[in-house]
Amino acid sequence: MRALLPILVVAFAAPAAAQTVNASGATQLGETLSRYVGKTAFDQGIVKVTADGDAYRIDFDFNWIADLFPPQQAFKYEVEPYWLRVKPLADGTWQVDGRLAPDGWIEISQPPLKQRFQWSVTGGKMSGIYDPELRAVATGTASHKGIKVLTADPTGTGETNYGAGSATATATRAANGGVDFAFAQTMADYSDSRTFHDPDGNTNFPMTLKASSVAMDSSGTGLKSAVLLDLLAFAVANDAPEKVKANQAELKALLSAALPLWDRVRGKYGFADLSVTTPFGIFKTGNAGVSFAMDGIRQDGTLDYGVRMSEVEVASFFLPSWAPPLIPTDIDINVSGANLDLDVPARKMIDAVDLSKDPPVPESVSQEIAAAFLVDPPKIVFGKSAIRNADTEIVAEGEMVFPGGKPVFDMTFEASGYDKAMATLQEAAPSDPRAAEALPALAMVKGMAKTLPDGRLQWAVSVKADGSAFVNGTMVKPADAPAPQ
Repeated sequence: MRALLPILVVAFAAPAAAQTVNASGATQLGETLSRYVGKTAFDQGIVKVTADGDAYRIDFDFNWIADLFPPQQAFKYEVEPYWLRVKPLADGTWQVDGRLAPDGWIEISQPPLKQRFQWSVTGGKMSGIYDPELRAVATGTASHKGIKVLTADPTGTGETNYGAGSATATATRAANGGVDFAFAQTMADYSDSRTFHDPDGNTNFPMTLKASSVAMDSSGTGLKSAVLLDLLAFAVANDAPEKVKANQAELKALLSAALPLWDRVRGKYGFADLSVTTPFGIFKTGNAGVSFAMDGIRQDGTLDYGVRMSEVEVASFFLPSWAPPLIPTDIDINVSGANLDLDVPARKMIDAVDLSKDPPVPESVSQEIAAAFLVDPPKIVFGKSAIRNADTEIVAEGEMVFPGGKPVFDMTFEASGYDKAMATLQEAAPSDPRAAEALPALAMVKGMAKTLPDGRLQWAVSVKADGSAFVNGTMVKPADAPAPQ
């Protein structure tokens, strides 16, 4: 909602320069806005535009939508009225100000299932400059004093809280005519308390997550914001299946123009001083986060994903006394997808689709796309990843493909401190069967390793197209038997 409302308010509005704020201008702005929210929204009083001094006020009364549903409807909700103030500026842009988001709740009742979702924002506000030429918020800021979210369903209840937070957004013209954007947000004092309930067993399982702060950063290049808004306008104007069928040539042209959607987008989400408390114990980490980067729809696209944790601690009565030294304290996992050809399949689907037929896409086209993926499949690349603690480090990297649907991969694993881990288990083995059972497997794995000059152990693992498998050049599995003719 925070991202969409400013865009919907003035999307494709004429430049604001030389505009006079009056009732006629409010009508014109309302007509422009109706292209993206529908004329019915204005007819029903869901959206209203009025002159307000030197600006226009756009009011959103979401509860009018609820009145359209019969009283016995399983879906119910209540959302506070919301408004934005948009002021035309001399350079053709618009100043946008308003609350961050309205409070409200949603309830779905379909016995025996009943779900409720409730949220509230304290002291939330937003301000920004919307540029009609960019079809995006050129600069924007937002802040809040707190956010609370309550959930309830037959499986349990939850309460999520965020303390004070702020956000910034920017957008500029991209080289390809799209938009380059960046968004950053931080929130303090995160907590999430949940109780999972088993209706049959009448048992409860509580879990609490806490973090001193949560941070999110995202950015992108070449976002096709104008065409994406055109697609939104098309969806509003063609709100019935028959309309979409009649105008599918326009839809196909818009979908083609929207490709590749963006050049590349990136994002990361992280927690500081995260702790997870359950009846089984406590998990802590100084920093934990995930990151991703993804190309748009292109012939040689990539997708990158990463998980990182540092200063990991685990405390539990269920852990044997010898286990803590073996638990990783730092984790760094990096996985990528390469050779992702989504452009050719997307264009084939767009060219072939005919919404007046069943199926809309001929089976022959779907089979052609599937066959192409099998002949030239995407590649999974494991970037240098590591799991380590005070005494041991395991590093892995390699790649995997699935020609013809079968896995073919080359992976290299290296370990330092392996003997220290084995020594810990050897010491515990006489008194703990679990340690004793693990030792033979670890010894067998070490026996297949190659010792590098610096003392690290290395395992080069390969699986060939015929199903044979090798470790450091030694076959550990023969090729698969030929398929019967």
